[in-house]
Amino acid sequence: MNFRIGIIGMGPKGLYGLERLLSHVVAAGGGMNIQVDLFNRNSFFGAGDIYRSDQPEYLLMNFPNGYINMWAHRDPEPIVPHPCSFLEWLKDEKDPQASEHDYSSRACVGEYLQHGYNLLKQHCPEGVTLNQLVAEVVDMTVTEEKSMLVQTVNAEGVECSQGPYQQLLLATGHPRPPASMKSSASFVPFIYPVDQKLSAVGEGSTVAIKGMGLTFMDAVLALTEGRGGRFHDVEGLKPRYEKSGKEPAKIFPFSLSGLLMMPRSSSYGQPPRQTRFVDWEHWQKEGSQRQLDFEKDLWPTLQSEISFAYYESVLKQHDLDADKILTPRELDIVIDVFHRQYPEECPVNWQTLTKKCNQWTPVEFLEKMIEEARKGEQDSGWVRSCSCWKYLSASFNQIYSNGGFTPESHRFFDTVLSGHLNRLAYGPPLVNMQKVLCLAKAGLVDFSFSENPDVQFNSDQNRWDLQMGHRGEKAELLVDARIPKINLRQRSSALYENLLDRGIIRLFTNRDEHGNSYQPGCLDLSPEGHPLNRHGQTFRQVTVQGTPTEGFTYDNDTLLTTRNDFVSDWGARVVHQINASQPACNQETP
Repeated sequence: MNFRIGIIGMGPKGLYGLERLLSHVVAAGGGMNIQVDLFNRNSFFGAGDIYRSDQPEYLLMNFPNGYINMWAHRDPEPIVPHPCSFLEWLKDEKDPQASEHDYSSRACVGEYLQHGYNLLKQHCPEGVTLNQLVAEVVDMTVTEEKSMLVQTVNAEGVECSQGPYQQLLLATGHPRPPASMKSSASFVPFIYPVDQKLSAVGEGSTVAIKGMGLTFMDAVLALTEGRGGRFHDVEGLKPRYEKSGKEPAKIFPFSLSGLLMMPRSSSYGQPPRQTRFVDWEHWQKEGSQRQLDFEKDLWPTLQSEISFAYYESVLKQHDLDADKILTPRELDIVIDVFHRQYPEECPVNWQTLTKKCNQWTPVEFLEKMIEEARKGEQDSGWVRSCSCWKYLSASFNQIYSNGGFTPESHRFFDTVLSGHLNRLAYGPPLVNMQKVLCLAKAGLVDFSFSENPDVQFNSDQNRWDLQMGHRGEKAELLVDARIPKINLRQRSSALYENLLDRGIIRLFTNRDEHGNSYQPGCLDLSPEGHPLNRHGQTFRQVTVQGTPTEGFTYDNDTLLTTRNDFVSDWGARVVHQINASQPACNQETP
């Protein structure tokens, strides 16, 4: 009989899992009868929701071309004869002049991922059957034989049972807004796909947008460029926006901090930046013996590292030497002396990076950050400081994962710091921020209410009232331009709600010896990525990858195959399990 495997969610994480599984099958010599059922909510297998290839071309990645490669650089080798990086594929299929430093559209990356998926189908090992199912998995039950049945519902609402499965990989991706948050004439709870979800925004209307991150960028471009507006000389000296007449009359973005993300200029190919004060080996050793207090043990040194990245660049510009700065205390002394000598220079530290600077209007801030981003990491202290987290996060994740920090300091990082670090280090490509500047100068985007305004729905007039101080405005429609954070109890899919109710999974709770606790909202997992049930027992027939592990792990919102990689070992374990059961499942009885 066939050994049956289910992969639930066929975006990039599910695709990586399939690729590793097939590579281990071939490395083990093949000869296995395996059926792999692939579940996806849409027909874009390999790309999923985020990278579906029918998106508008103006929705760009914030990840340079040179970093994108779906083929893992590890043993065993991929099963396809010529695994190519995204850049190699792009040059062959789209643009021979494409650069590793460019930022491509998410749709284009989706085409690449789908191309990789099709290659896997073409070179699938003999005996392995791939079965595509366009449906959402809404429930799972466990049989007496410890195999699993899953219940699905398709776009037409037809329910079906699939299985039984001996192994499941959950790679379900980002959560969607809860069913209680429905679109209406005055509210859009989720913007994707933009052509469909933002169609309620009428031309000439006034729109409030909640959130000022990457999703906000997509929403603004969908309401302007996506409606026929044209940008001219965006990267030149006289950028301007030509209206189509189909745009909203005014867009009011806002968030808790009122701060935009830092634009990104490509740093691809530059050597990894060496830390000056951070000793990861020491912290990892300490973390193996006790939970670290992030706020006390790590955060002061990380702040000094972020400040040093700025001042190393600025001191060099003034022909001063930063090489002799060996401790955070020495850095503080040098900074004090520097600003007494150059009082016209703006002090930069964590506080200035995360608070509005009153000396600049939002438009002036945009202009300043665009100017700095154009210089790049080598020549801008601002960019070096803001991008510092990119070089720290991978090692940080090794300590963060599996409750490496005390509950309160874990909460502090998740709720106070994480958003700011992402805003500084993982912002949009420079060209998108230049477009936002054009729209602000054209009067379409207005930042007057950007910092935590009072926003109330006026049911009598079916509108939203924005108030900040003595100033007020009215908006016909509110758009929530945020990606919901993982919280399996408050905003999860039917699948996770049912698994929680059945006790098949449980929420991860970070506890310390003093009885303090913190729940980030994700699954509780073993170190190998298996969920724990309500009794704390490991469910080894299921492995979880990607967003549902966020909080147990850190930084899953990436195309890197190596970050929080549970699927490589999963592929090896599954093949080992198949071989162990081979006489029973795929060999004739003598």
